[in-house]
Amino acid sequence: MAFRAMEDMLNELRGDTILDLADSDTDNDRNDVESNVEIIISELSDTDPTSENSDKEPDEGNPDWTEVTGDGRNVDVDVFREFSDPVHDLLDDAHPIDYFKLFITDSFITHITEQTNLYAEQCQADRGIDKYWKPVCETDIWKFLYI
Repeated sequence: MAFRAMEDMLNELRGDTILDLADSDTDNDRNDVESNVEIIISELSDTDPTSENSDKEPDEGNPDWTEVTGDGRNVDVDVFREFSDPVHDLLDDAHPIDYFKLFITDSFITHITEQTNLYAEQCQADRGIDKYWKPVCETDIWKFLYI
């Protein structure tokens, strides 16, 4: 909030005073600009300190700020002690295809089959009938993925 007020006031100054400064570089004009800036600063210091964008200095009373010392690269991080292995219900003697099926499910294969056949129909409608095309089934998609 305070930042917007300052920005609006500075834009006013830019439009009125600073542009006039380009035409005449007298000491009085410079003094006017400096006094206007002082007025803006004093008005901003009178604004509500609890406004949403208030710029507080880092201190003990403001927990959002922390002081960074050194180069900021040597950071102490607690050791992660939670369980982090993959979670699944497969037995220890499971085959690789069982792991593959954790990601590529039967419903996904059904979706691929439906979309493949739909695309083939659309292409044939645009380009003409392909006498060698036949709709694929889920077994065909699994065979294709096994290759």
